[in-house]
Amino acid sequence: MKAFFAAAFSAARAALLPAAFFVVTSALSAQIREPVRSIRVHGEMVSEGNTLSLSQATKGQDQIRASIDTPNGQSSVTLFFSNKKIHLERQSPGKTSVTELKGEDAAAYLLDLLALNPSYHFRPKNGFDLQHPLFHGYSVRIQRAAESDKSGENQLIRELNLIDSSRQKNPVIRTIRYEDYFPAGEYGRSPRTITFTDNTSGESGIIHLKEHSYNVGIADFLFEPPATTESNR
Repeated sequence: MKAFFAAAFSAARAALLPAAFFVVTSALSAQIREPVRSIRVHGEMVSEGNTLSLSQATKGQDQIRASIDTPNGQSSVTLFFSNKKIHLERQSPGKTSVTELKGEDAAAYLLDLLALNPSYHFRPKNGFDLQHPLFHGYSVRIQRAAESDKSGENQLIRELNLIDSSRQKNPVIRTIRYEDYFPAGEYGRSPRTITFTDNTSGESGIIHLKEHSYNVGIADFLFEPPATTESNR
């Protein structure tokens, strides 16, 4: 099983182009004044000395799209989450494929998407439903720090673990750790540096966050994947 970040690295290597860490910058303030309706994230991702650019758009708790591109823009991997399904699109010169993800891949890729905005998706109230069908057979363990964000409502998240509840000993198959956060802004605090590990393949990398934009206009059609050409089981 390869999660979203690992798949992006593989696509970049296949195109003989550098891959990358996520580096996404953030601008946030002290107290939440207006409800968050949408979030845009931009940054870079680095693993094994490779660098890729990242962009992600989120609208509510049920629409997310993330794209990872090689530096010359010739190859990309895009993940679509909408209508309770998750699709992976791979593009390279002369070839495009779209896959609906199931099982372990779907759970791991979904956690990757949620991980970039932890204070929004994993908040105690009105956050993402961790009983979502794509997490069936899996569970998400959230480890919080004693330190709270400036609003005092949420404890900062330090680590996420994806657990395969269907297997003996409930192994952790995915680990995402928040190494550092930006100072508090208008919408709380956002992560500055994230490390992620696919405990099945052993692949790992670092995400450096650069920019979060809130309540910007995002059209619904951006979350709709192209026609599905295959399905993983």
